[in-house]
Amino acid sequence: EVSVELDEAFLPHTLAAVDIDAAEWNEDNTVYYVTRGNQNRVARWVQYNGTTYVGTTVGNSVTYVTADSDGNPSGNQDLELLIIHGQDSMANYVASIQDGGFGVMTEFGGTVEPVTTTGSGQLTKRGSNYWAFGALGWQGNIEAIEEFIDENGWNFRIADMSRAAEEDADGLRRWSVADAVTGATLSDFKDYFINAQMALAQLERN
Repeated sequence: EVSVELDEAFLPHTLAAVDIDAAEWNEDNTVYYVTRGNQNRVARWVQYNGTTYVGTTVGNSVTYVTADSDGNPSGNQDLELLIIHGQDSMANYVASIQDGGFGVMTEFGGTVEPVTTTGSGQLTKRGSNYWAFGALGWQGNIEAIEEFIDENGWNFRIADMSRAAEEDADGLRRWSVADAVTGATLSDFKDYFINAQMALAQLERN
């Protein structure tokens, strides 16, 4: 019997978010990324698993690389890319952040404050208030995918997945897999479904 539960950890640029109006944060010890025209301030220096990284604004995004002895960028690989490099690195990240392995600093070499919450309430999306609006939101969409896999299995091709071209009576464009309607509406449906397939395939091999 197949049963899945999907969750997703917030990446460093979300964990490092700070309140720029708070006394300890300013433009010197923060950097920013832009979403929908708004600047989102994050700590310039963060620590992950004992290594210090420094953030730089690149276009509308933030990239964190390893810091040198003066707190300046010295690495050439983005922290988030290192995290999503493979299954082991991603699993380690999820476990580490929940064990206090990610923190922010108000100055280079200063006290590391472990991140234990986010603007959405938790370090992962499941059970948080992330995208809690709309007919389904994140949680409702994920539960629709989980329910479909529980009832129909997971051995499907990408070509089997399609989103309705027209809205239904509820004003939603739902995803179908083969001939079955999943109930999910999120644009990243295929990514989540494929991630579930990869995890289940590995369990099957083991």
